[in-house]
Amino acid sequence: PMNLRQLEAFKATIQAGSISGAAELLNISQPSVSCLVSDLERSVRFPLFAKKGRGLVATPEARQFFKAVETMFIGIDSLKTTAEAIRYSAGGELSFGVIPSLVNSMMPIAVKKFQEVHSEVNVSVSVRNTPEIVEAVLMQQLDLGVVSGAFPLDGVEIIHQTSLDYVCLMPSCHALSRNSDVDLFELDLAEVVTLNAKITDDSLQVFLKQSAAKTSGLLTSHSVPAIAAMARETGRIAIVDPFTARLNIRLGDMTMRPFKQDLRYTVAIIARGTSTLSLASKQLAEIVIKQLQETTNPV
Repeated sequence: PMNLRQLEAFKATIQAGSISGAAELLNISQPSVSCLVSDLERSVRFPLFAKKGRGLVATPEARQFFKAVETMFIGIDSLKTTAEAIRYSAGGELSFGVIPSLVNSMMPIAVKKFQEVHSEVNVSVSVRNTPEIVEAVLMQQLDLGVVSGAFPLDGVEIIHQTSLDYVCLMPSCHALSRNSDVDLFELDLAEVVTLNAKITDDSLQVFLKQSAAKTSGLLTSHSVPAIAAMARETGRIAIVDPFTARLNIRLGDMTMRPFKQDLRYTVAIIARGTSTLSLASKQLAEIVIKQLQETTNPV
């Protein structure tokens, strides 16, 4: 039976006008070309070439056959072009959800790097909390999610997860800015802005319970960016992630210090299933992973 390799040898021989020329075009040996052409002649059951001087001339039957072969190769080239378009654009649509603490820091950098390579892809960013992102990924409303909290999560696949340190963000003029680190349990609770959500880290949970018991003058929020903004305006110190801290330091008049306690939180990239992700989604995930890895030592 005829095969694609035989047809390639036939096409190259007609184009080059000789076996040696076809061998150069295909980057194979002359005997290999001769063998492929002979096998094709046995399949079609009519001669394809006749000798003319040092070259070959196509028979009338071969010229008629070549029209169909050429049309087939045009179709193959079109398939290759389509495959390349799919490989590099991956459908042109990508949506992902991100927790508020990362939307003003890591995510803009990741999107910029992604679009430097995939400028033709439409990217939609949704800012939600972790439960909402998980639900949207499960409902296939989002391709990817960047979340934090307790893992594993039911129904979604974790592409990557890592632990990062909470840091102490404060005005540059704050007395604690002279310290090399900050003891969480020596803080005046009325001088702190912190989360009021449930945190999985035991040390921070103890601190938050103490904070909840002292209602006078406390400032808390579910939003880490809001915590940082309140710290800037009130002169208090804030317990935040390193991304938020670095963003606020770039804005000026703020600095950060590590805690003596091991206060860590988990960030993960999730999807409904990696096997169903587009190439573009996988490439964005790789960029986000790299951003996370570059922030494992925040101070």
